[in-house]
Amino acid sequence: MTRYRFDDLVAARSVAVIGASQDPGRIGGRPVHFLRQGGFRGAIYPINAKYAEVQGLRCYPDLASVPGPVDVAIVSVPARDVAGALAACGASGVKGAVVFSSGFGEVGAEGRALQAEIARLARETGVRVIGPNCQGVVAFHQRLNLSFSSAFVDGGEPGPVGLVVQSGAVGGMMAALLRERGVSFSYWISSGNEADVDVPECLEFLARDRHTRVIGAYVESIRDGRRLLDAVAAARAAGKPIVILRAGRSAQSARAAASHTGAMATEDRVAAALLAQVGATDARDVQELVDDLYAFARVEPPRGRRIAILSNSGGLGVIMADTCAHLGLELPTLPERAQQSLRAFLPSFGATGNPVDVTAQVLSDPTLLPRSLEVLLRADEIDLVVVALAMVNRMYPVDAIVRDLLGARSAAGKPVLVTWLASAPEGAGAINAAGLAVFTDATRCLSALAALASFAGAPPILTPPAPAPLAPETARMLAGAGPLDEFTSKAVLRACGVRTSEGRLVATVDEALAAARELGFPVALKACAIDLSHKSEDGLVKLGLTDPEAVRAAAADVEARLRARGPATEACRWLVERMAPPGVEVVVGAHRDPTFGPIVLVGLGGIFVEYLGDVAFGLAPLDRARATAMIHALRGYPLLAGARGRAPADEPALVDALVAVSELAWSARDRVAEIDVNPLIVQPRGQGAIAVDALVVTGRQASAGAAPVRAPGGP
Repeated sequence: MTRYRFDDLVAARSVAVIGASQDPGRIGGRPVHFLRQGGFRGAIYPINAKYAEVQGLRCYPDLASVPGPVDVAIVSVPARDVAGALAACGASGVKGAVVFSSGFGEVGAEGRALQAEIARLARETGVRVIGPNCQGVVAFHQRLNLSFSSAFVDGGEPGPVGLVVQSGAVGGMMAALLRERGVSFSYWISSGNEADVDVPECLEFLARDRHTRVIGAYVESIRDGRRLLDAVAAARAAGKPIVILRAGRSAQSARAAASHTGAMATEDRVAAALLAQVGATDARDVQELVDDLYAFARVEPPRGRRIAILSNSGGLGVIMADTCAHLGLELPTLPERAQQSLRAFLPSFGATGNPVDVTAQVLSDPTLLPRSLEVLLRADEIDLVVVALAMVNRMYPVDAIVRDLLGARSAAGKPVLVTWLASAPEGAGAINAAGLAVFTDATRCLSALAALASFAGAPPILTPPAPAPLAPETARMLAGAGPLDEFTSKAVLRACGVRTSEGRLVATVDEALAAARELGFPVALKACAIDLSHKSEDGLVKLGLTDPEAVRAAAADVEARLRARGPATEACRWLVERMAPPGVEVVVGAHRDPTFGPIVLVGLGGIFVEYLGDVAFGLAPLDRARATAMIHALRGYPLLAGARGRAPADEPALVDALVAVSELAWSARDRVAEIDVNPLIVQPRGQGAIAVDALVVTGRQASAGAAPVRAPGGP
């Protein structure tokens, strides 16, 4: 059996439309009309037993009656008949099928069963299925319109942007908005419920496609998170930016997405962090996705984040400077040599530091704009210039502005963006038609610019080395299912290279006293059992015990509290540990995400981390560079770096611990569900980091319905 690739579908030279309609306005009639009117040069075979002819073409009663080979079939029949149509496709050697029909995973148990049958047929026959419940595919360079979307009634010229959407209606809206701004497409793909072909496979195709330079995606569900990240990384390696808009970020929208495509959403913070890690631009709404794709299609990413603002309004420049600070864009003061050049011709009341204000004098002396722009583009300290023009109402001819902007940009070879605010509306259209990127909102312009700069300045994607297999003793400790007690959890961590507080497991007061004397005062005494998840809150942790009497009193209190909890914990043992020296409290952890597999986190705050919310996420396993980047991304990182005269913390030791936890999470991904090291005390530089509390939860990974967990960069 041959299992075709997406490439084979869009290279089709013959198309059958199963359920073809005589009416070009109906769903079954639109693809016939689109293919005929759009310049497709291959064979078109309408299939419908009701007709002898459809829209001027001979119509066939079934697929078996078609006289020639069929590369791709469009399926537009009731849901109950789709499986039979796909079986016929398999028998006829069809490479792919685009299923418009709805009534599957989005409508309940019966629909899910029908969708599962589609998936089975795709696997067994090799026919690649797009959909069901999709609006199809358009391959613009091939003039192949396998869609019924209203966005392409008039066809469309080929271009550089590939767009993949799980919702055809949303995708059509995005396409219409982009086309209004002069953006053309290489491919438009509506994947629908994804019984077979999914968003990651489409992104992989676009990453290697020679026609595609910029990629956009609208995602309502992520089934195989690792493959999605691999696809983004592949595009990044090919120099192609990917802008992704994810629905289902909130609980409310997740429920809406589930009712729409049968989707399930992952936690927003996790998905956002991991996508950023591989270089994706994470759009927050439709307008931002459209703006970012437009900017990427029009502007080469700059060398860095250093921008200059050139405006005819000083106030507008100040407002935009505030926005730059919010977006993390650098607005460097121009060097004195550049300012001297500007002062030579600008009015004395203009500004030359950055932003540069050419003042309203530009209306009476149009040379001020190109001369100022030339100075800014020549400055080595500037990577990109934003020209912000406000209230230019036909007093400064737009054709002259366009000529001046294009000339300066071509001479310097640096990007130029334009904001055209409260000015003659036809001006923005003229600037856009000339090939420049123009925005009628300054904040949207700078937000898109931040996306350009982030893509250009993102660090290279590294493939971490494969962690060593688990040692036999570690594998034995992880063989069960459920939480391990603190003593065993720490033993697992020590075996993997994480330093833990030194301690003894005891069962009596006398043993506790002996352990305390051996370890040396002060010590901590804790209850130790598998069902104690909130020991501190329940009074089962006693810290800073400085003498034998304190140990006796602590043990008696803990024993009484355990007895009050009932027989399940009466026989609980105690853990006596040497008190760790002071330092910065950090949490390090990992868990097995159902979408992305093992992920790791680091955060500041120790036991207060859930209230502070200062955490960063990464994909296991980590290398040292990525672990370091996660730590530096924390808002509270200055506490580790030595804020307000404090000694810098031992950051290399924290990196070591984070990498070790990530390697354990990956190596034991089929055994470990969760790792929680909280707090990890990071001591001053050179003194290390010590895990003073830890929890490891084991459990075999369920296989039914779960996406495969693959190593980063794996097949």
